[in-house]
Amino acid sequence: MAMVGASVPARAAKVWDWQMTSGTVTASGTLTTADTPDGSGY
Repeated sequence: MAMVGASVPARAAKVWDWQMTSGTVTASGTLTTADTPDGSGY
């Protein structure tokens, strides 16, 4: 996958920061969506 730079900052309707730990495994990240949330915010 190629990354393309842009001079305009990315905009998103929703940013999801998450973290998961199970035993000795830890994972985390950020998901950014460009979709407009519905009335419930999803």
